[in-house]
Amino acid sequence: NIVAWFRSYQNDQWSEAQLLEKPFWPHSSSPRLVFDQNGDGLVTWAKHNSIVYRKYFRGGWFSLPHAVEGVPQSNMSLLIRSLVMNKQGQALLLFSQTNGRNKHNLWSTQFFNNRDQCFWSPAYEIGPEDDIQYHSVSANIDENENAFVAWTTIDGNDSTLWTTQKAALTGWDNAT
Repeated sequence: NIVAWFRSYQNDQWSEAQLLEKPFWPHSSSPRLVFDQNGDGLVTWAKHNSIVYRKYFRGGWFSLPHAVEGVPQSNMSLLIRSLVMNKQGQALLLFSQTNGRNKHNLWSTQFFNNRDQCFWSPAYEIGPEDDIQYHSVSANIDENENAFVAWTTIDGNDSTLWTTQKAALTGWDNAT
């Protein structure tokens, strides 16, 4: 079993570890943690075919765990590839799904952070669906919610570098 813990470092010392999730099947994997300019944060992790998140508030406490809305429901396994956050607390989450054999997908979803209400956008497939594997996914999101993503794929012996961008008002471009 994998147990999720969180510790923070303030005033030259580490805090006591906080249990984020108790162990049970299916296990937790690929945790990611980001913070905005105010010290509020977001932690995500995969649980087989779903993604869970908790908000961190600078006072040192976490929200209850919630499932990320809009993740395609299937029996395919998930792996979180990247989580980035801008200064205002808007985040971009990239994850891949695979059936463990020949089907791989790269998806994005965006976290909109308003103090009173937070929500996730529906997941959007940004990578080509093929008999390929995704590696080295990197992303960034600016203060205007424009996003940029680059990744490599491996298809047999060939490695390819891909990129795409999302304009805040018009959405994702095709991967090139």
